[in-house]
Amino acid sequence: MSSEKQSVSVVVFGASKSGKSCLSGHLLFQLSKIDKKQMERLAHDASQKGKPDSKFSWIMDELPLEREKSQTIENGICFFETQSKKVVLLDTPGSKEFIPTYIAGASQAEHGMLIISAHSPPAKSDQSLNEYLVISKSLGIDSLIVVVNMLDKIDWSQQKYKEIVSNVSDILNKFGFKAAQQTFIPCSSWTGDNITLISKTNTKFNWYKGPTVLAAIDSLQPAQRKVEMDSSFLFSVHEIYKDVLSGMGVVVCGKVESGWVSKGDKILVLPQNEIVTVKAIKMDGTAVEFGYIGQNIEIAIVGLDIPQLSIGNVICDPSNPLPMVTKFEAQILTSTDFGFPILQGSQVLLHIHSSNVVAKIRTLQIIDKKSGILKKPKVLGPQKSAVVLIDIVEPLCLELFKTNKSFGRFILRDYG
Repeated sequence: MSSEKQSVSVVVFGASKSGKSCLSGHLLFQLSKIDKKQMERLAHDASQKGKPDSKFSWIMDELPLEREKSQTIENGICFFETQSKKVVLLDTPGSKEFIPTYIAGASQAEHGMLIISAHSPPAKSDQSLNEYLVISKSLGIDSLIVVVNMLDKIDWSQQKYKEIVSNVSDILNKFGFKAAQQTFIPCSSWTGDNITLISKTNTKFNWYKGPTVLAAIDSLQPAQRKVEMDSSFLFSVHEIYKDVLSGMGVVVCGKVESGWVSKGDKILVLPQNEIVTVKAIKMDGTAVEFGYIGQNIEIAIVGLDIPQLSIGNVICDPSNPLPMVTKFEAQILTSTDFGFPILQGSQVLLHIHSSNVVAKIRTLQIIDKKSGILKKPKVLGPQKSAVVLIDIVEPLCLELFKTNKSFGRFILRDYG
């Protein structure tokens, strides 16, 4: 039965202190992915550090610095199953300084789960939220579960919840998320109400008759992909580690963006241009014979050691290597709340998957909508489409968007 379930990947994002990690951790606990003894130990450790309300967050935030600062720094990933889906959940940082980390996490997901604090909901002018929404939309995330969290902090007020839904929906509409792509869910990540079950004892919350967070995730539809056994293998590397205890050795983790891979295959690592052998493949800690498009997997390789690898590497079929470029032409679209002007000669940061490199805008052209004539503006402002020639300081793997959307889209951000 489990093998028949469809796979979906969801990135959890939102402002710092909105309860993202607490919600993700409490969800795993309610699904029994964390047993009672583990939970008791986490509760004890959190209390010892004077942070008893961090026990659920610490399920996801495992780094000592994350626990010390009560702040997610690295992307966390977990796997679980709903009634009809196999789910990959990516818990991401909420602080602006970690936006590159968010881009790396969101590039592995098909759907988004935006966490809004009912205690301190965002204003329509919230620049941080706006940037996260622009990035999410640019990376192909179209559908959102919007969790209005911390309802216990507003005494489960239905009126305040409705006001938040109206305000946030207006923000989402502004950035191209249609009403049909928005599912609003009220809950409390701390009390656990409406994460996997609707409380029957909380009389202040009996006005809500909709789905739980888990039910909303279960209703998500997988991205429409054409899975062909003869399509070329493409894999983006998001994490690297060495597993000595189990004998797997060097392991690269990431998402299969195209095709499939199986144990024993020869695969090409770029930009190193080195061929390695697939020793083993794991998904959610379980050994599998192969991985295919859309799956987040771990690949044990033979032929390169950790110092020779980098997060952001691309792995592909040696017979059909992905192009590596240092100069390319692209069509770009600036966002509504554009934070910096683009000029000819501007230096920017280019983000694609887990890579970010310094780039320079060499030429800048826009198409006049009335005449259709190409013009060379002095500056590119908000909501403008342009054709640009971009130079980058080191080789980068790119593909035409029509050939592979995942390797044909990127984010440009202010280098300063």
